[in-house]
Amino acid sequence: MAGLDYSGVHEPDYHKGKWRQNRRITNQVENISRQVYENWQNKDQLAEKKFKGMEKVRLKRHVYYDTAGIMETQIQEFKVCGDCPGVNVIHSSNDHGASFIGVHCPRHACPSCQKEAYLLFEEAEKSKLKKRYLQDRSKEQYFSA
Repeated sequence: MAGLDYSGVHEPDYHKGKWRQNRRITNQVENISRQVYENWQNKDQLAEKKFKGMEKVRLKRHVYYDTAGIMETQIQEFKVCGDCPGVNVIHSSNDHGASFIGVHCPRHACPSCQKEAYLLFEEAEKSKLKKRYLQDRSKEQYFSA
């Protein structure tokens, strides 16, 4: 309706004030919003507490793509780095035989993490993975093999 006058269009069966959100739900949304904002303001302290002494954080998840009938297993590893956001690596395989490694080097990556990202990408060539990807945001480069 770009450029058209829609000021006379009215929603059928809409009655202002008929659909009101329950106050309990509004309060719950406000409480969650406050907690999320407080966590954001204290993110550095929370991260220090949660990841202190850790070199890597590892997450494993299974994803089922019902439209394709594919079960994927992902293992994601984040390098905990005190100088930058750290390297993010995803190892993925599925029940149809596909597999890959995705390496993400973030913007503002320190030289150590930049080096590690490229090393992980190169070392993956020796594995039986079907595909390898490297996204280097610090240099705005992308590699695929």
